[in-house]
Amino acid sequence: MISLDKQRGFLLNPFRFSSTPPPSSPTIMSSSVTTNTSETTSHVFNMPSGIQSNDLLLIIVSVSSDATISSVTSGWTLAGQTLAGFAVRGLIYTKIATGGESFSFTTNFAEQSASVCYRIQNATTVQLSSFVTNAVLSTTTYDPSSLTITGGPRDALWFAALSTLGDTSVTTWPTDYNNQLSASGINTTNGASVFVGSRFLNTSTQDPSSFTLGTGRPGVCVTIGAY
Repeated sequence: MISLDKQRGFLLNPFRFSSTPPPSSPTIMSSSVTTNTSETTSHVFNMPSGIQSNDLLLIIVSVSSDATISSVTSGWTLAGQTLAGFAVRGLIYTKIATGGESFSFTTNFAEQSASVCYRIQNATTVQLSSFVTNAVLSTTTYDPSSLTITGGPRDALWFAALSTLGDTSVTTWPTDYNNQLSASGINTTNGASVFVGSRFLNTSTQDPSSFTLGTGRPGVCVTIGAY
């Protein structure tokens, strides 16, 4: 089941706050990053190592400009996407693995792209918050929306994700999202970057604090829950 959830709330489980997943809880097993730094219409993305049947694959993608996406590798589900003006497109895809996975798509004109991809065990469901977008080149602060997942407090992996145009870096990450991956592109106006912080927590709601960029860029941010 893939669903979008735009609820906001602050209900926390007061009894467990450990950042280490117990056995049989959602767990990141491996990850990969990709930066496609040549302008192309054919975009191929690295997959995490050791993919096994029934793993949940989660990929966060950035495509420079408002290029449209087609010919996505069969079996992947688009969980959500949005545009920051005409500057950058952020996309989230998921798949339950069967083994030997790959991921690629084409764009209707040549652009650059980037991604962060996760291989997760003991999870089948992904929910997204509402997207936050800003198309202004000088934007340095992005605050992902709050997300409340269905079913009350539960063991879950939480991700704060930011897709941007161009070459930049994160100088301040959302608090407690300490497992951080960066796919930083090149070129101010044609590049694409992705930044993702993650954490494990037994709760129903997360409202990550802000990303701060070293250099302002248009971008798209979102909170993701996997369980």
